[in-house]
Amino acid sequence: MFFTGRNPDNNVPLANGKVLAWLQQYDGGRPVDKLSQLFYPNYDLTSRLLGEGGSTVLVKLAHERIWYDPYGLIKNHPGQVGEIISVDSAEFVEGSGVYQVVSHKGNAVVRTRTRAPPGSSALVRSIEVSTLRGEGALATLYPVVSLQNVAGRVSTIVLSRLNNNTWLAVTCTSANAVSSGDVARSVMEVQQAAFEHGSVPTSVTFSAARPVPEWGWSQPVYLVLALGGSKTKAVKEIKRMLASRDCFYSDTLAWWEPAQ
Repeated sequence: MFFTGRNPDNNVPLANGKVLAWLQQYDGGRPVDKLSQLFYPNYDLTSRLLGEGGSTVLVKLAHERIWYDPYGLIKNHPGQVGEIISVDSAEFVEGSGVYQVVSHKGNAVVRTRTRAPPGSSALVRSIEVSTLRGEGALATLYPVVSLQNVAGRVSTIVLSRLNNNTWLAVTCTSANAVSSGDVARSVMEVQQAAFEHGSVPTSVTFSAARPVPEWGWSQPVYLVLALGGSKTKAVKEIKRMLASRDCFYSDTLAWWEPAQ
């Protein structure tokens, strides 16, 4: 059972038998749309994969001063910090294992759909953007993932090593940049020295642009987190997810359909 808008400790579990995710809509009373934690292969605290910050997204609409910024990280405009996001709806799509959250801040409306595709050791979050005023715009999306460490990269795939038998690979489709370190500096494109170490928690920020139509949603950006017993297996699993046109969204819906 879960509660939305009633309990400041709201958490939503999502699993497929291999991975377990905890999703969160409130953090210290602040509305957020956050992937709080990911567990594999055992559902206990010792197998947690993400850093304390979990995973969320920032969005900047071109020509808008207010960012979609759940934690008020961007402080370049007086109204930016004071305006919090509004969680408009949160539900399982058609009662399935796809969890959807719609929220907005300023003119930016963000829809995330999170699922653990059947038979996979991966979690996928699709992120789409619309506008509150029904205007065409260019959106830049900044999915952020807090990792226990950064153990290497393969192109835009970032790797985190939890132990000898557990690797986490993370990527974002259509990413034109990926940076580590201070999130606010990353999204403001301020040059900073990359500090990555195999035993130090690190925030990784991806950047991807999407045109937003006058009405409706942009094409999705997919944030994919895949697990494996080795670096090679984690990368192979993430590439398998990306080979699907919709990152197994349709397969996940079908898997959860009730038997006729």
